[in-house]
Amino acid sequence: MQNLFIAITISCFVLFWCAIRHKLSTRVYIIWSLFISFAAVAGFFIQFPPSFALTLLGTVITIVCCSILLVNTKINMYLLLAIHISRIPVEFILYALFKAKMLPREMTFIGCNYDIVFGITALIFLITGIFFRKIFNFQIFRLWNIFGICSVLIVVLLGILSSPIPI
Repeated sequence: MQNLFIAITISCFVLFWCAIRHKLSTRVYIIWSLFISFAAVAGFFIQFPPSFALTLLGTVITIVCCSILLVNTKINMYLLLAIHISRIPVEFILYALFKAKMLPREMTFIGCNYDIVFGITALIFLITGIFFRKIFNFQIFRLWNIFGICSVLIVVLLGILSSPIPI
């Protein structure tokens, strides 16, 4: 299961790299993600719990700064949609972790996590966009993206609140 998750993460990094033409932003995202990953694997957040909150703050700052750099950058929307499709296998990994009693029910699609819906609809948007470009509505896509971001934020909040790390 861990190898599958790593493969999904690497494929998302590759798709993101290809979708965003602004390589500096992409490098910053990838380096920051790797930094957090290595810190987590090393047990840094368990040994020094306040660093978890600082990491969340650093993540928000990284996202905001890189988003500002991307304002006038051409982005391949179809590759970004392909990244969202990765939500489907991730949800099944989370469900398997729940079954193994390693994750609370609320973080799965049978609880409060509706990311699988966004993964499935991303697939529908991608197919619609590729084969029926004329009927593809970018305003609906933008609204869907906002709801998808809210869904991820809810899952992150659930993860933080159910974490054994003291906040």
